[in-house]
This record gives sequence, C-alpha cells and structure tokens, in this order.
Amino acid sequence: MRGIHVALLLIVLAGASTARAAEEHCLVVQAMALAGYEARMQLLVGTDDMFTSAFYTERAESKKVSEKYNALFSARNKRGSADNPENRLASFGSPVERTEYFHRWDIDIKATEADQNSEIAVYSAAFDRAMAADPNPVTRRRLARISALWKKEYNAPCYWGEPK
Repeated sequence: MRGIHVALLLIVLAGASTARAAEEHCLVVQAMALAGYEARMQLLVGTDDMFTSAFYTERAESKKVSEKYNALFSARNKRGSADNPENRLASFGSPVERTEYFHRWDIDIKATEADQNSEIAVYSAAFDRAMAADPNPVTRRRLARISALWKKEYNAPCYWGEPK
C-alpha cells in the first residue's frame, strides 16, 4: 500500500515538474522570438531616415512607460508584502480571507498591466502610422515581413505543440 502512495506522489511531482518545464520552455521560445524581432528591426535602422526616427522615438517613449510602470509594480508589491500577514509569520483569519487577499492583489496587478499595455499601444500605433506614411516601399515590405515573422514565431506552438 505504501508503494502505491509513493508511486502516486512521484507521478504528481513528475507532472508538476513537467508542467513547470513546459511553461519555462514557452518563455524561452517567446524570448527567442523577441530577440529575433529586435535583431531584425536593428538591421533596418539607418536604412531609412523616417523608419530610424520613428523606431527610436517609439523605443524611447515605451521605455519611459515601462520605467513608470515598473515603479508602480514595485510599489504595489511592496505594499502587498507589507500587508500580507504571512510575511510577519502570522496567518490570515480564514482561507477565504487569504483567497480574497491574493485575488485583490492579482486584480490590481492585471489592471496595472492593462494600463501599461494601453499606454505602450499609443506609441506603437504612432509608429505604425509613421511607417504606413513612409514613402519607401522597400522599408514597408521589410517591416511587413518582420512583423509577420514576429507574429508567427511569438505565437508558435510551444513544448507539446499546444498553442499558448
């Protein structure tokens, strides 16, 4: 009987380990797609003045937004850690209270992420408009190719062939 329990425990642990490995693999696939996109975009820098200007403007503004939201995330996490009784070697009043606490934290983080994404989208849209107005058809074709490849690579099935 004990052997069955040990075997079941090993199966559960192996499943959790496999799921974690699959998740990490997907993150690696996405990181590789992002690195490829960035490298391809850097190859276009300097080939077209309008592209170069729009590209660096979009990057600079996106960086400002990211820095602002990184500070907001950090402050929220710091406040959340301070409010969490488990960090003071105490416990929540009930399992429901604990669940609600982490649910509120999750909602706050997701709302902040949504705000960040909407602000970055403004600069991405400005870049897209500038590129649509670019009179150089070669740059527009190269950019379209880079964007298509980015979407294909980033959204590619990962690990077990399951889409994200």
